[in-house]
Amino acid sequence: MSLKAVVNPEEFQSLREPIQQQYVPRDGKYYLDVLPGTVMSQNGKERTVALEDVTALKNALSRERTAAAELTERLSTYEGIDDPQAARQAIARVREWACSGADKKLAQQRLAEQQMEDQYRSVVETLKRRVAAARQETERLAAEIQGRVIEGKATVALMRLGVRPMAQEALMEMIRRSCQCRRVEVDGKASWVVEVLDGNGNVRISNATGSFEPMGVEELIEDMKAGRYAFAFEDERVESRGATDHGPGVTVGLSPVERLKLARRTSVLAD
Repeated sequence: MSLKAVVNPEEFQSLREPIQQQYVPRDGKYYLDVLPGTVMSQNGKERTVALEDVTALKNALSRERTAAAELTERLSTYEGIDDPQAARQAIARVREWACSGADKKLAQQRLAEQQMEDQYRSVVETLKRRVAAARQETERLAAEIQGRVIEGKATVALMRLGVRPMAQEALMEMIRRSCQCRRVEVDGKASWVVEVLDGNGNVRISNATGSFEPMGVEELIEDMKAGRYAFAFEDERVESRGATDHGPGVTVGLSPVERLKLARRTSVLAD
């Protein structure tokens, strides 16, 4: 025997007493008292089964569907409009022209002209952004090339002057901060020139007698070797006392104490 989800008082009285116990009174009617249960669906997910009044839910769903259909129909009028703000401005201009008594054809012509102008401005802005991005990438690549030119020339000079391997990277970092690379053209041929800067960012002049040319990276490294960073270079007199089977940069001939001092100086230089 199938039980109805809800019965009126007359139907309730006609039921047998054991069945009447399965109903609970509410709002003048009797509702079947059913507890919610959880079952596993075929896709492996749990779902809850319960006896509920779905009329209100169905009515709400129907109202939402009707509202969605109305909104879709209203939005179809604006299909193809990518810039709502520009569309509002165009509509406002048309209304302004209509209120001023302008001819309809003239108003349409002005609207078309305004749309073309807006499109032109959009294209120009897009091209400006692309040009800015290309310029930024060009500047990045130029900076990378300049850095490699400085490092290349500095590496050659450091090796020629006998830099110690453990001090080379620290000296290179100082050289990078002290130099700039500039592109010049002579007789139609382009080349890169490395110039040394002072603490204020001005180009240093060569120390050579009678020269007014900018100081180069090789002269800078020679000054470093002759001055406070002499410990970072091989001492030819010390090397001559040691074996000659080793390559440049090894500390052959240095005592353990001298090697320790050199390591500490190089560590301070790197910091």
